Amino acid sequence: MAGDWNYTALDEERYTSDPFKWTGSRQTAEEEHFQQQVGRPCKLIEFEQHVFTNKCSTGRARLDRVYTILGWTSSWTI
Repeated sequence: MAGDWNYTALDEERYTSDPFKWTGSRQTAEEEHFQQQVGRPCKLIEFEQHVFTNKCSTGRARLDRVYTILGWTSSWTI
């Protein structure tokens, strides 16, 4: 399952460019809802990727995520 989720799940997924700093802004309620309804029941594992997929004049964010049900471990990096 892949998509542009339009929210960040972790503090380190969004930063401002001026000055450079992590915003600490994340959408905890949206992530918990996704995990309750889909993630945990389907035993989804997120592919690890460190690319910030959203860029705007004020900063960057990692909004696009890919999940799998394959038994891969988090030590695999894309």
